[in-house]
Order: sequence, then C-alpha cells, then structure tokens
Amino acid sequence: METKKLVKLGQLEINETILVIFVFTILVFIGMIFLNRYMQASIEKEKQDYEKGKTLALLEAITNMPELRCSAQGIERECLDSLKLLAFHENVFGLRKVSVVVAYPKQLNRPCSSTTYPACNEFLLYDNKPSLIIGEERISSPVSVYYPIDGVYRIGVINITRYIRG
Repeated sequence: METKKLVKLGQLEINETILVIFVFTILVFIGMIFLNRYMQASIEKEKQDYEKGKTLALLEAITNMPELRCSAQGIERECLDSLKLLAFHENVFGLRKVSVVVAYPKQLNRPCSSTTYPACNEFLLYDNKPSLIIGEERISSPVSVYYPIDGVYRIGVINITRYIRG
C-alpha cells in the first residue's frame, strides 16, 4: 500500500514539474513577443528620425545650391533666383516633393511655368509621389526669392514634403 502512495506521489510531482516547465515556456515565449515588438518600434523610430534628419539636410542643401542661389558678378547672395527656380529640373531628392511658394506680396495662386511667370506663386522643383502612401511629413523654411526681371525680392517658403510609403 505504501508503494502505491509513493508511485502516486511521484506521478504528482512529475506532473507538477511538467506544468511548471510548460508555464515557464509560455512566459518566455510571451516575453520574446513583447521584446520583438519593442525592438521593431525602436527600429521604426530610429528610421523616422533618420529620414527627418535627411530631410533637414536636404532643406539646407537646396537653399545653398549654386543652381538656385542669386548671384551678381560671381558673388552669391542669400536668396533664390526665380528664373533659376523656373528652369530647375533634377531627380535626386527621393520620395519627396520640393516646392517654393511665394507668400508676400500675394501673387495669383497658380503654379509657375514659362507661360505664367512672373504672375504665379508656386515653383515646383521636384515631385516623386509613390503610388501608395500612408502619410506625409512637411518641413518648411522662409526664403527670399529674387525676381531679376523686375529687380525685386519677395518672401517665399520652401516646402519639402516627405512621402511615407505603406
């Protein structure tokens, strides 16, 4: 009779051990899932920060491009030349839209082209919009826009819109 009790007690202890191992395995698995999600969120945040930094660097690079800056007798000035903006076409900005909008004095609200210049307010420098986007992030900065034909300066805003693909 004592042997039967010992066998049942041994089986109960084995069952307890198996149950503890099973629960521990489930807890480790759940912990790994949470760790994986945390790491993915951290990587996504790093990616967003990196892309934002690239966009800020692009903003600075565009305003300093000799192809767009005002110059007189080889001396560059702190402004963008409207005729250079009109003629600018380059495919180097990735999935972004780059435009310069003249804000003051108020112009007709239409895109600039060779037929609408200077009675226009938006110079589209670049636009590469993917077919599927889940969001946009825009960075803007004020700029001075020089109109060499009239010899006047106008206040503008350079907008860089980064498209976020889905």
